[in-house]
Amino acid sequence: MEKKITKFGKDYWSETGAYNKELLNIIDDLVPSMGRAKTNHGELLRCITNLIHEYGNNGNGNTFGLHDWTKLDSHWEKQLEYLIQNMDDTISAKGLKAFVSSLDRDKHLKKYNQRYSMVMDSVMHQIITTEDRQVTLFDSE
Repeated sequence: MEKKITKFGKDYWSETGAYNKELLNIIDDLVPSMGRAKTNHGELLRCITNLIHEYGNNGNGNTFGLHDWTKLDSHWEKQLEYLIQNMDDTISAKGLKAFVSSLDRDKHLKKYNQRYSMVMDSVMHQIITTEDRQVTLFDSE
């Protein structure tokens, strides 16, 4: 199956992403309302949807620590690291982490939607085309 790509100007925050219809059909089955997901596919979705929500709802105001604006808060760091360690497309996940971690990130706000959409497109493609597995305690820490 060929991977879909979200077109520039569309995004998952506004529910116009390339896989938005598929996402809405599976998210409730894979991602719990609280806590970590039990499967890798669910945890990948939980991490990227949390990151998209933080950006869309708060403008990434919570991604840096309360007292140290030079490094990511550990909560967001763990979610980005989970994506990097468990996505087939580690390049887009690493790019998102570098972008979110950048002290110059506010200069490039219009690029955020595209970065998040690239990761979500890759996560959705992975979910649709690969077999899921259970998450171990080590995976989600």
